[in-house]
Amino acid sequence: MPELSHGPASGNMVIEGDNLQVMLSLRSQYSDSFDVVYIDPPYNRGGNDFRYSDARFHDPDAAPYDAEYVSNEDGEKHTKWLNYMAPRLVAIWNLMADSGVIFISINDIELGRLMMLADEIFDETNRIGVIAWKGSSDNNPSRIVIEHEYVVCYAKNIKKVPQRWRTPEDEVKDALLEQYDELSKETPDLAARAIRWRALLRSNEESLGRLKAYNLLDEKGPYQSARRVHNPKPGGYRYGVSKRGVVKATAKTAYAMPLNGYRFPPATMQRHIDDGRIVFPDNLAQIVQMKDHLVDYKGSLRSVIDIDARAGAYRLKALFGSEFEGFRFPKPMELIELLVGAAGGKDALVLDAFAGSGTTGDAILQMNKKDGGNRRFTLIEEGNGEDQYARTLVAERLKRAIEMDSLKTGFTFMRTGALLPALTATRWPRRST
Repeated sequence: MPELSHGPASGNMVIEGDNLQVMLSLRSQYSDSFDVVYIDPPYNRGGNDFRYSDARFHDPDAAPYDAEYVSNEDGEKHTKWLNYMAPRLVAIWNLMADSGVIFISINDIELGRLMMLADEIFDETNRIGVIAWKGSSDNNPSRIVIEHEYVVCYAKNIKKVPQRWRTPEDEVKDALLEQYDELSKETPDLAARAIRWRALLRSNEESLGRLKAYNLLDEKGPYQSARRVHNPKPGGYRYGVSKRGVVKATAKTAYAMPLNGYRFPPATMQRHIDDGRIVFPDNLAQIVQMKDHLVDYKGSLRSVIDIDARAGAYRLKALFGSEFEGFRFPKPMELIELLVGAAGGKDALVLDAFAGSGTTGDAILQMNKKDGGNRRFTLIEEGNGEDQYARTLVAERLKRAIEMDSLKTGFTFMRTGALLPALTATRWPRRST
């Protein structure tokens, strides 16, 4: 549909229609192709978030004449959700590359059942882990205040997934170190170089994330001061630290001791002092800190992440205006960038079979802009076109994002045809014997 497509054909696709039918139709061309999959399926909250058709479960080509929203009073609530998810996860498995990885957002309502289902389809030996995403602060009175969701991660074949993932921050670190090498050649004086380095960080602050904290310099290069000398729990080493080295705890030249003592024995602390890794405050009443050099930084995808969930809504308002309220609970781009950036390279082919508001596509565009990558996305509408978010929101969002940043890329908009292969033709995962 050229009227809804935008820009040059770049391998990016937005597809309108039932996601199961679309994925079945993609098998002939995209089987074993996608490097990273991210999906945000219905959480089955019992409101208007999950609509189920038993007729379509038995025949994906059937008209969803019996489709209705699943309520909390429905005794088959969880069974219907599993019936809905199982064929879609199988279809995704077929589309994933052998080294592919899938991330699934979910909350505690269906977390347990999702993992049992995913263990069956992907095999529990291919489970990479579960991420707890803290996205909000809730002050409402409750027995347990819920402030987090989950992201479940599986590989198609974990043996083909790298032991350690490089994150987008690793790429940024490499670029920063290249810039610093140029500064060092141009500005031999360390003090003058530090001024230019801090100016460089300020001018790129938005794209640096937490790496902007590496704003100090010594002869080894950029570093940040970190409170990593204290023991996290009672029972640490108790001695004094001065600019000359390790001293008695009662020495007049000693800096304040951490509450639980130091995490290092005296000999190790002395070695850090001799190596110039300890930062001494101007005031003896303060605790010494430790240098974390940029060259030693290694990004990682952690099991607990903290990203403000409101960032998703803020992004839509930035694109559509401050009064925009056209989509509930959009995921933040920062979450998608973190996940896709860790599991996929710069040329990754990315699938989102529950496209929602189009966050995944927007995130891929921004990632390519930041690091010059050539990632491509395929976004598929969740339902059967009734809400038509693909054409009314996703396509327009991506168009605005491309035009806002003058990006030299685009996407092709398509919709499903009338008849597609039946579910019985789906290739189920093979199990090794």
